[in-house]
Amino acid sequence: MKKIFTLFSLLTFSIAAFSQNYPKSDWVLGMDGQYGFVWVHTAKVESVRGSRPTSLVFSLTKQNEDESTYQRWHFFARQGLQFSYTDFKKEVLGKAYILAYKLQPIVPLTESLNVTFTGNIGAAYLTNPYNANTNPNNQSYSDKLNAYLRVAAGLEYNIGNNFALNFTADYNHISNGGFKQPNRGINYPTASLGVIYHTRDNKLPQYDYEKDESWRDDTKVKFDFSIFASPKDGYAKISPDQMYNSDAWKQQRKPLIGGNIQASKRVSGINALNAGVEVYHDGALASIKNNRGVPSSNMFAGILVGNEFIINRFLFSQQLGWYVYKKTSYLDTTYYNQSGRTSPYKTPFYQRYGLQYRILDNWYIGVNLLAHGKTADFFDGRITYRLGN
Repeated sequence: MKKIFTLFSLLTFSIAAFSQNYPKSDWVLGMDGQYGFVWVHTAKVESVRGSRPTSLVFSLTKQNEDESTYQRWHFFARQGLQFSYTDFKKEVLGKAYILAYKLQPIVPLTESLNVTFTGNIGAAYLTNPYNANTNPNNQSYSDKLNAYLRVAAGLEYNIGNNFALNFTADYNHISNGGFKQPNRGINYPTASLGVIYHTRDNKLPQYDYEKDESWRDDTKVKFDFSIFASPKDGYAKISPDQMYNSDAWKQQRKPLIGGNIQASKRVSGINALNAGVEVYHDGALASIKNNRGVPSSNMFAGILVGNEFIINRFLFSQQLGWYVYKKTSYLDTTYYNQSGRTSPYKTPFYQRYGLQYRILDNWYIGVNLLAHGKTADFFDGRITYRLGN
């Protein structure tokens, strides 16, 4: 889950850099070539070994160069759109057409050399998903439309007044977040080499850095009350005599519904510490237990502690959770073992990663991911009322 944390961090900080008016900016066009390999992160995706993803990437971004953003974050930033075409050089995976939002903080080292950190989030259209008859070896993705995530770090060297060469080391991830199985995901590190064109010029301004201490005036403890839901991938109801017939199990969306209460206290200009509790009912796991005749509860309850970044109207949270109530012993010892998988619910710990946006004085909307280690369980959409703003 480190890549998700890093991506959300880059996403949030870059959004912050562009959530205000800034008088000085520059349009930047980019073209890159990427080459790498697909990481065989589990034996279930052994069929992708030998894949050599090769990509052509185009981007259009707007570069923010105003002093107020630099004073707050100590970097400049770009935001915009990126389109890429990827051939995985392996028939089982096919090809990918990707449209993503690009966010790129820029740290100048010298007048000609910059360090860049990039985050992308978007959608990927893939051409050869899992099919039980025509492509059974593709355990990486089962839908043509998937989510795309990328993090990268690199160097950028200016040439003349308008051009620059850039080199980055990238980590790319494609999956559907657990909405449809199989969904082992495609994880592929790549190296990129490209050229950049600045429509104005490639020189960044120089500002004296001044530390902002105004956050110390915010002394209130904030209390959040949230409700959330997710259309999680489960199964339609079957007759008892079909419970061990895998062909009779048909996938069907099932509702996951829950609530959360938490408190947070600001500790710096950009972040606060938080703690809370959550309770939810998992209809997808209920469909599995019901079809197997298991009567145990499908309620989950957990305690959460963590951090949240406060970026203008945005909140980006990272939390560690501990289940105080869950009835998953049948899943842990029987159901997942029968299918040759390891139950993600064996551990009492989990992680939460969330991004929320303030739409009114005390109201937020957002998305949140719950994961067990490196396995994503579900994304949810949520609405939150914050007391104490």
